[in-house]
Amino acid sequence: DAVFVDGGGVGGGVIDRLRQLGHDVIEVNFGGKASLPRYFNKAAEMWDLMKDALGAGLAIPDEQDIEDELVGREYSYTSDNKIQLESKRDMKERGLASPDNADALSLTYAFPVALRPEHMPAGHNQGSASRDYDPYNR
Repeated sequence: DAVFVDGGGVGGGVIDRLRQLGHDVIEVNFGGKASLPRYFNKAAEMWDLMKDALGAGLAIPDEQDIEDELVGREYSYTSDNKIQLESKRDMKERGLASPDNADALSLTYAFPVALRPEHMPAGHNQGSASRDYDPYNR
């Protein structure tokens, strides 16, 4: 019910083209200000919200690449106690690839989105996610 696109790098051109095609796109700046004050930037906020979703029922493909990206990136705290993600440069120095797929998944958590009633599954009961699940279960 919403399309979030990373506005950095080549993302600006993607956003422009999607808008030309009539799509309602919301630009997200990973280095921009977080909505919540406990995060250093938007990227840290999205990744932390994604982590919470994985613990609450988000299912992802059982693929080693996405798993490696999700667990490879480290985090720390700034001097004012805000959560900050490891830089991609530091990841590269540790021999890790850029977490492009995990970043794309994290965009899902850029801003809250309410499902339109016509998109809710039959019998949908919001807030009823099971805690006993396998995130790789298709």
